[in-house]
Amino acid sequence: MKRDVLVSVVVCCLITFAGCLEDGGTHGNQDASTVTSMTFKEFMDDFDTSRDDENLIASVHLKSFDEGDTVIIEDQLTNLIYNPSVDTTSMTFASYQRLDAMAVEGDITDEFSVGDTVVITSEIVNYSYTYQWEGRHYTVYYEWFADGWDTDKETEVPLPREVLKHADQ
Repeated sequence: MKRDVLVSVVVCCLITFAGCLEDGGTHGNQDASTVTSMTFKEFMDDFDTSRDDENLIASVHLKSFDEGDTVIIEDQLTNLIYNPSVDTTSMTFASYQRLDAMAVEGDITDEFSVGDTVVITSEIVNYSYTYQWEGRHYTVYYEWFADGWDTDKETEVPLPREVLKHADQ
């Protein structure tokens, strides 16, 4: 009798939780998002691109992230250039020296200086849009910062000021 009750309880539990186990228990579950810390260079190196000319599909995705994951980039500023004509500040980092590495809205030079270690925190999202290239219309799948994309213009935009913090805050 006790064995029958135990078997019934186990079967009920398995039936109840069966949906949670599908696809390893994480696929499609927004609560399964992860938080990953890295330098800006590690973030940029994480990108993988592909183009399928037969099916007219291009993909720019992050190998270590899924939609909904959070990235925390911690790096040292090596250059800040404010451009008043577009009201953005371009930043370069110790780990990634490209002049156009990252832009943030507004003039941040009064609060941040070369040598400061900063943290950028943002959610990763997937975007898709159509892009004409060599007379053909490609569907582009693109992963980027949730805060750094203009869906109307289908392009990257400077990050809002509030995603940037000093590392010691």
